[in-house]
Amino acid sequence: MDHYETTSKKSYDKRAAGYDSDRTGKFTQNYKELLLEVIGKTYNIKPGDKVLDVACGTGTLLKMLGDRYKIDGYGVDISNNMVKVAQQKNPSFHFTVATASDLSIAKDNSISLITVSSAYHHFPDTGKFLREAYHVLKPGGAIFIAEPYLPTLLRPLILFILTHFSTSGDKMIYTPQQINAAFRKNGLQPQPTTIKNHIQICHAVK
Repeated sequence: MDHYETTSKKSYDKRAAGYDSDRTGKFTQNYKELLLEVIGKTYNIKPGDKVLDVACGTGTLLKMLGDRYKIDGYGVDISNNMVKVAQQKNPSFHFTVATASDLSIAKDNSISLITVSSAYHHFPDTGKFLREAYHVLKPGGAIFIAEPYLPTLLRPLILFILTHFSTSGDKMIYTPQQINAAFRKNGLQPQPTTIKNHIQICHAVK
């Protein structure tokens, strides 16, 4: 576990119990709601499809997807306490404590949909994560990543603040072009990016 992962784990272990009602939890709800909207417009989820939420936090996004689509939910998160809350919230789903680079909770070619909500910028090795994602996705499966979208003029300042002063393990804020290039490099086919209210939804299919 590297510096960013250790920092993230400590931060979210402390905040897990009250995360859904604290400022960050309420802010990231916007990402989940936009993800749900974009997925509904661009991907045909069927009842029983296996959906894997990486950095699942307290399991809110999986619950939203489960309530709407009756999915078979899987979640991984680096924080033990977040996973405990997620399991309580979704007792029929499958959760484990793991980094984004370890998706062994799922078998190869078994997952229909992978989601990442406001967490990709924490991952210390996005390439390894995307390689893992490629292996567990079914042919025709999709990955959706919701991330902050920074205006060009503000990017240098915000990146400096995040990477030097964040206590949550923020590593990097990526442009849509960078995420789509990473998709291509790891065998995934990028689809049109959605940008709304300083949130970007990048997605790709296998």
